[in-house]
Amino acid sequence: MPDSISKKVFLHKEGKKMQKSIFFKLAGFLVLSLILVIGYSPQQIKAESNILNIGVIQPLSGPAAFLTYPMLRSANMAAEDINNAGGVKAGGKNYTIKIVSADDGYTSAGGVAAFNRLILKKGVKFVIGSLGSAPTLAAQPITESNKVIIIHQASSLEAIGKDKPFSFRMFVGAIEGASAFYRWIHSYDKSIKTVAMINPDDVTGHNTAKYSSKFTRMTGIKVLVSEFYQRGTQDFRPILLKMMDKNPDLIDFGASVDAPVIMKQLLELGYKGRKVLCAAAFPPEIMLKLATPQAMEGAIVGYLDPDSPKATKRYKDIFKRYKEKNDELPGPMGILAYDSLSWLVAAIEKANTLDTTKVRDTMAKLPFETSYGIARWKGKEMYGIDRLAIYPSYWSEVRDGKLVYIGKSEAKLIPMIK
Repeated sequence: MPDSISKKVFLHKEGKKMQKSIFFKLAGFLVLSLILVIGYSPQQIKAESNILNIGVIQPLSGPAAFLTYPMLRSANMAAEDINNAGGVKAGGKNYTIKIVSADDGYTSAGGVAAFNRLILKKGVKFVIGSLGSAPTLAAQPITESNKVIIIHQASSLEAIGKDKPFSFRMFVGAIEGASAFYRWIHSYDKSIKTVAMINPDDVTGHNTAKYSSKFTRMTGIKVLVSEFYQRGTQDFRPILLKMMDKNPDLIDFGASVDAPVIMKQLLELGYKGRKVLCAAAFPPEIMLKLATPQAMEGAIVGYLDPDSPKATKRYKDIFKRYKEKNDELPGPMGILAYDSLSWLVAAIEKANTLDTTKVRDTMAKLPFETSYGIARWKGKEMYGIDRLAIYPSYWSEVRDGKLVYIGKSEAKLIPMIK
């Protein structure tokens, strides 16, 4: 081959090599630039595969938002505590929890949209929430078919069942609270022999009244009257006067969010008897402001003051750190959110897998030391499956604007009333 041709061939080959070298260098530079622009290091990109997304779906807008933001903040605090302790250990890996939240708006449509977004778009397999029965019930066909574990706080009787094995409820609601209360009250005050009940005129209110009446009969307390009101009612006086005419020893508010208004109007009408709120869904501190301490004087609530000597170390610690972080108190629902995530992680680590079926079966049999004491999943006698967290119920009485511990008990469930 002539020298001139050999030289051209050599130059051509070298040119190709140089082009490839330049191409790969440019590609590498672009990738590195993209990483720097987005803000991820190569180590962070690797770590992304060890992120465990856990959903928090709650009514973060609307009338229940003041209850649910403490739940979101408490879940974030629990995730931070778990991550600082080394994360979630399962299947030979360590996972860092990332909380992914969504607002269900306290509606069925909002629930479907929120769960769809987290499950179908974010790939979430574990969810804390929702507090609302409507969003929970509407979303359960999605969660169950996708084998997503949810730990909700929905009070509807239909939110737990044999057909919903991936759904757990971490909330002793009005029905279970009534069971715990009426089993205990005679040991505290034997003079209580009659009761009048008031509940909202909806499915939840009627179920609460039905089961509470059953529990009172089991303890020998007579229900004199059971009244219902439309949600949104502002003037309860006509109903309250009818109840007071019966002269009950006790008025039971179930878990009504209208209890502060009702108590205030009872005070105005001169009621002097006992009153009880079996399930305090929102902080009594807020109730005291809404109803006034005078109206709540003598009221018994299913709640424990964090400064009480009866409060567990865990309970006190969560309250203290939450208040330092958020300049507010977590309330009962915030405590439940913290404990729910902690219990879930304990089940994942014991099952040693992220397989939700195995985690579900492990969690159903796993006792856990909650902020209230040892809790277990029960409910088979009432719901056909053990998916309801049963833990000690603490009872406090309002005295001079402060909560004073007066006793504790535990719910005892009964077969479903048809």
